[in-house]
Amino acid sequence: MAAIHVHLSEPFTKGTLHLALPPGPDRADHARTLIDAAARIVQSSPHTPADADLQLDVARDDTELLAVLDEIGFRVVQKETILEVDILDAPAPSWPASIQVSTFSVTRDLKDGYEVIRECFVSKLGGWHLAWNDYEYSVQNDPTALPGLSVIARDTVGPIAVALNFMDTTKPNTGLTGLVAVRIRRRNQGLGRALLLETFDRFRGRGWSHARLATVLGMDLDDNNYSLYTGVGMRPVYDNLVLARGLR
Repeated sequence: MAAIHVHLSEPFTKGTLHLALPPGPDRADHARTLIDAAARIVQSSPHTPADADLQLDVARDDTELLAVLDEIGFRVVQKETILEVDILDAPAPSWPASIQVSTFSVTRDLKDGYEVIRECFVSKLGGWHLAWNDYEYSVQNDPTALPGLSVIARDTVGPIAVALNFMDTTKPNTGLTGLVAVRIRRRNQGLGRALLLETFDRFRGRGWSHARLATVLGMDLDDNNYSLYTGVGMRPVYDNLVLARGLR
């Protein structure tokens, strides 16, 4: 049994692929067949431009699949590192008195949260981007987006920081921080650290002992900047490679 999931969202320049490909003698052939089918699906969309890319993540130690992808034209474009920390002894967050911190509410905070995310992750600058439709779905419909996990912060001007948090499905008693964002005007003031520690506190409230986070900071495969995360005790546990190629 093997399968592939194809995701395409605004601005429709990238089809994201998720492979479910267990070990077996025909694994390489299945990979080629599934990726070819995925390319046809992306091409068939009326929104897809001719220069769109296909992209997928592969565990760095999956040398068999990486060899197949190399043969069919995929190239490594980023490294995605999974970091983890034991949160049982993590310190309490420290917020400036002027900051209002609250549990993220879908009914109250949906637009404010995206205002922060849109400023922090700008697709036209070549960075990671979260489209509105994907953002809205993840906070409203993802079954791992449990109530009370995500956090939003505001100052007297408006929303300044958000952490979107989930239950991790790969390890028991673990929370997953899907996104951390602090607006440019409030960076380098310790708000990212406070946001992570606030998140850990909410995970502990669920009885969880660990937190995980995935980051694709930087394009260099061996020199990502993890200073924000190592500052709260997070350490890399494994890597995925992000690969891409054109549709044709």
